[in-house]
Amino acid sequence: RAQSGPPGHGCGDKWNVQSDVFNRLGDTNHYLLLRNVLIECNDVQLFADEVEVFRDADRARGSGNVVFVSGTSRISADRMDFNFRTKTGTFYVASGIANLEGRGFQQSLFGTQEPDAYFWGDTIEKLGPKTYRITRGGFTTCVQPTPRWEMVANLVRFGFKPGPPLDADLVFDVRCLPNPHFVDRLRP
Repeated sequence: RAQSGPPGHGCGDKWNVQSDVFNRLGDTNHYLLLRNVLIECNDVQLFADEVEVFRDADRARGSGNVVFVSGTSRISADRMDFNFRTKTGTFYVASGIANLEGRGFQQSLFGTQEPDAYFWGDTIEKLGPKTYRITRGGFTTCVQPTPRWEMVANLVRFGFKPGPPLDADLVFDVRCLPNPHFVDRLRP
């Protein structure tokens, strides 16, 4: 298995790249990795069939069986574009899961299930550590084959911080309703 040289700026000392084929393209900061690609950068892991790495920009573009893991969140996609320094990116034809543990939700509200949010969409944009924007998709916390509830729309933005999204046509503010997932500190 091939490995890369020194880490990109956004990864510090934690940088590991593996693939069956490792090609340098042009300058020393541009690589094409093929087959069984694994990139580890700090707390992020990226798996794919093919990844193009732009180390001077701390950016990677992946395609084919993309799996992105960051902390307790996981996104699977057909392809993706990700910045390792800002930890933001876009995933295409994607679905994911984010663990809600430690974010102010009571475990008892989820019964014996893990406190997870499931999401899917034509595009999923990771805008920050706790904020996502979904285009033509949805999300739910139900694990049943037919969820008891789900939010489906052309554009959904969800996160775990206060304030309405500025780029949405419609905002549902359900914090005032009886809700098993209510968090006091998010109250306006």
